[in-house]
Amino acid sequence: MKSSDAPTGAAVNVDVARLEKLVGEMQERLPGLLATDIWIAETGESIAAYNPQPGASVLFNTLTDDLIDALATAGIPTINRYFLLDLEGDAATLVILHGDDLRQGVGLDTRYTNIGTMLALGLPMALRGVEEARAAD
Repeated sequence: MKSSDAPTGAAVNVDVARLEKLVGEMQERLPGLLATDIWIAETGESIAAYNPQPGASVLFNTLTDDLIDALATAGIPTINRYFLLDLEGDAATLVILHGDDLRQGVGLDTRYTNIGTMLALGLPMALRGVEEARAAD
C-alpha cells in the first residue's frame, strides 16, 4: 500500500500483501495465536489481520498513546518496540510498535504458545516481516 492507497489517506508506505504473508506465517508457527492485527497508528485502521478484533485494536492503540504520554510526563524512557500484558485466563497480548506509523497486536493462548516463544520467535518474525514489507513497497 502506497500512501496514496492508504484507506484513510494516512501516509503509510508498505506492501500489504507482504503483511498478509507475515500474518499467515505467524498463524503457522505460533499454535497459540488467537489473533493478530496490524494497524495504522494514526487512525487505528487495520491493514492486515488474522481473527481481527477491532475493539481490541482501538483499545490497544489508545492504551499505547496514553502509555507513551504517561511515560514522557513522568520522565521515564518511552516504549522502544513492544510491551506485553499478561492477562487472566491463560492469555497474553503483545503490542508491537513498528515505527511511528504502524502498530501490531498479538493475542496468545499461553497454554499453547508461551511468552518465551513469542518473544524469541514471534516478535522477531513480526519485526522482520514489517521491515520487509516496507522495503518491498
